[in-house]
Amino acid sequence: MTAAVSIVIGNVNGAGVFLKSRVMTCNVGTPGMVVFVWVAAGILSLAGALTYAELAAMMPRAGGEYVFVREAYGSRRGFLYGWMQLFIAKTGLQASVAVAFAIFLNILTGGRFDYTYCTLPIPGYQIPSGNLQVVALSAIAILTLVNCAAVYVSGWLATFLTVFKIALVLFVGFGAFMLARGGD
Repeated sequence: MTAAVSIVIGNVNGAGVFLKSRVMTCNVGTPGMVVFVWVAAGILSLAGALTYAELAAMMPRAGGEYVFVREAYGSRRGFLYGWMQLFIAKTGLQASVAVAFAIFLNILTGGRFDYTYCTLPIPGYQIPSGNLQVVALSAIAILTLVNCAAVYVSGWLATFLTVFKIALVLFVGFGAFMLARGGD
């Protein structure tokens, strides 16, 4: 039960809290407005969670979102939605979290992983290939192996990482209020 709750909390409180706080502060201006926006986003997330709970109570079948889309829009769109989740949405989410991990690890180690082997030229853009990409791919590979190991192992890791993530958020939040200087 603890592992399931940790997975849900970890999914709701994703990496965005660490990636978007600075951007939000630049866009809304004051720390008070950032807190207000986070609370508003939390209320919207709660509305989404309650909607999913209602849909799951109405359609208690295995498949989650796939079942909801299939029942609402038909089997063809449900099928396409399921494959889109498998090949685009879930994989893109995992890739973004792995890239964020590599970027933060690079910052934490003082730029130790900031080395590019080569770049792939695409018209209008250069795609780098280097140590950051190796770290991100390694993170995905390690977590895939952990998930393949056993439900107990991946549940324990999900619980540990969720507790760690919540502790970091609380540390940053309390630190911002305790260490920030007020001004005009």
